[in-house]
Amino acid sequence: MPVNLPHPNKVHGITIDPQAPGTNFRIALAVESALNIGFAAYILIDPTTALKFLAADTSLINPLAKSVISLMGISTFIITVPMLISIQNTRRGIESRVPTYYLLGAGELLFIALFTYLGIKGEKETGISSKALVSATGNLLPPLAWRVFVLGFKPLWVGRYVDGEKKA
Repeated sequence: MPVNLPHPNKVHGITIDPQAPGTNFRIALAVESALNIGFAAYILIDPTTALKFLAADTSLINPLAKSVISLMGISTFIITVPMLISIQNTRRGIESRVPTYYLLGAGELLFIALFTYLGIKGEKETGISSKALVSATGNLLPPLAWRVFVLGFKPLWVGRYVDGEKKA
């Protein structure tokens, strides 16, 4: 006999826990999503200008570099999808928030490690300006610190729902 499970995007059947509505978390996700969409659109529409900031020498900007930075723009759009799903106050949205934050945090850690490595190698070897590496790392540290803070010290900020006797 088939089991009737509620659709994960339906709010019906769940109640948002008033002790943990996830409002701050959802606002942070919305702001970060908007910034991601703006950044991704910018590097897709005008990859040359974005590369001028990154390149230690503008003579390094070539069709391959433009294609690679376009891939980065697409990747930024892709990682924004789970964030947009997590904004919803539905069963699916609430349950996807913690995995989304772990995914984003892991990506930020990997980028910070890469930028540090590239900074150690130097502009001549990597072609990326030190200013760009410091700026990129500086842009990744606050969201990473926020994720560590929320997941480690304020887990109720993520939000939860009450489903009968169970809390998610």
